[in-house]
Amino acid sequence: MWTESVIHYLRSFPVTEESVAGDESFLGKLKSRFKRTEPLRLIWWLLVVAIVASTLARTSGDSIGLAHTLTVIAGSGACAWIWFLSRLLFRSKASITAGAILLVPVVIAVEAVAHLVVPLSGGVIGVETGRVVANAASFICITAIAFTFSEPLQGLSSIRSTNERRFRFAFVAVVSLLVVLAILWVAGASSDSLAAQWRAEILTFCGLIALVGSRLAVEYRLKHPLSGKKAPVTAVKQVEDDSTVLAKRILEALNDDELLTTANLKVAEFAERIDEQEYKVTRCITGQLQYRNFNHFLNYYRVERAKQVLADKREAHKSIATIAFDCGYNSIGPFNRAFKDLTGFTPKAYRDRHTL
Repeated sequence: MWTESVIHYLRSFPVTEESVAGDESFLGKLKSRFKRTEPLRLIWWLLVVAIVASTLARTSGDSIGLAHTLTVIAGSGACAWIWFLSRLLFRSKASITAGAILLVPVVIAVEAVAHLVVPLSGGVIGVETGRVVANAASFICITAIAFTFSEPLQGLSSIRSTNERRFRFAFVAVVSLLVVLAILWVAGASSDSLAAQWRAEILTFCGLIALVGSRLAVEYRLKHPLSGKKAPVTAVKQVEDDSTVLAKRILEALNDDELLTTANLKVAEFAERIDEQEYKVTRCITGQLQYRNFNHFLNYYRVERAKQVLADKREAHKSIATIAFDCGYNSIGPFNRAFKDLTGFTPKAYRDRHTL
């Protein structure tokens, strides 16, 4: 199911160059760029699209035609995108389920139908159906807003970090301001009221506040990631002991050059080689060994191997491409990027620095 692919993308980020390299076609490059995009930033850009499209649909003079229809669809579900963004901001990626992902397109579909079909409803049945759809859209949007409030407040009493608590209160304050302006004041205002006269300007202002505020929230979270919950001391001790043993096995396995230099080596294959469960290997690599992910871990030891060859004058006849292939890379591009990321030098600069 497509939701499984989305969950995999959200939970497996960040990826390394090697894991997305290979397909040089336009679609391949597009897919590669997508995989490199931080999920929080991607969701923020989808929120941007929804708010901008909603503003265009509201201010455009056209109310029919394909362009208007597409704009309305793209502009539907902003409240769902805000909620989904808040879920990523205040919960671990493990909490992202298929149900949470499916909620977003459902909200978009219901709101789009409410905006496109309800105004065209005619007759008793049509009017009643339109009213039901419109009420359903309002109910879903209000529910999404309620969920948005619940995300930063969940577990607030157990948070000891002053900065994290301030961040969450600030998020709630901004969302509250948007609700007061866009829903409590503007929605349903009579035509002769101040809110109705300034409706377009107020909603546009709310859109700008939502975009700027959410972007600041995203950047804050990327600089201050969520910390895991504390486990009981005895449980921590047991996990640490198990992780230490597993970490030793993982590092010993890399003494096998054949395994280290296996092209396209995946964590599942590596776990199978050391006769361990995949999730335990991943947890140990990102926890005990302190690497971002399996590819980051693998790149580190491959680059260490390459550094020894590049610094050896007896290996000066080997081209950098040959060294890259010998270390398990399928092409020189991912090797160059991984090498520079870990050492601060290109392979050529590193060789020149150590052999001249």
